Amino acid sequence: MNDLLLDLRLAWRALRRGPAFLATALLTLALGIGLTTAVFSLVRATLLRTLPFGEPERLVTVWESRPADGISRNVVNPGNYLRWREEAKSFSSLAAVASWSANLAGDEGAERVSIAWVSGEFFPTLRGDVQLGRPLLDSDAVEGAEEVAVLSDGLWRRRYAGDPGVVGTRLLLNGEPATIVGVAAPSLDFPTGTEVWSAYALGERARSARGRYLQVVGRLADGATLASGARSTRTTTPPSANVIS
Repeated sequence: MNDLLLDLRLAWRALRRGPAFLATALLTLALGIGLTTAVFSLVRATLLRTLPFGEPERLVTVWESRPADGISRNVVNPGNYLRWREEAKSFSSLAAVASWSANLAGDEGAERVSIAWVSGEFFPTLRGDVQLGRPLLDSDAVEGAEEVAVLSDGLWRRRYAGDPGVVGTRLLLNGEPATIVGVAAPSLDFPTGTEVWSAYALGERARSARGRYLQVVGRLADGATLASGARSTRTTTPPSANVIS
């Protein structure tokens, strides 16, 4: 058993140090594995419209779709996300999210928590506030950057008794150290139930990653619509847009 735990810990360290390997691990649980480059569809998110984000009516969830295979909504390939981010001019920003779980350890003990690895655009896209410290930044989501984390309001109050001195302290996520840089506002609960947000580096190697496991959230630019957002990304097949009323 000790050997197994050691192997798992070493494997986790390798994954965290190499985003490409992390992508491969996530691939095993991904939906819609395949080589076909899929076109995206836009879905106005009823959940996001109900949350107190700035201009929530401009927030949309962005999915892949393969109409030829009868798939109208699928999670997103990392390479496709990077291309959308570069080409989709109707969005002011696009953020990627990979939800997971991790062992959180520290002086307060150990527990299993829900974690979201997010791109550097996450907090600006949602306009999610922090009540202490700072949000995650673009500079956090690059390979080689120091591991940092933002706590949810619920985790901060439950585990740390609402101590404002928690910012700047260290915790362990699956045995790897990370610095707490902020505590999210109580209103930030996306993806639902997330207790820790950590920066996710999507470098050039992600462009060739196979499989689909990302959730993508976009903020429409001023004057843009769902239809123009779909048209703004070049794809091999016509894009589609769906609105949930």
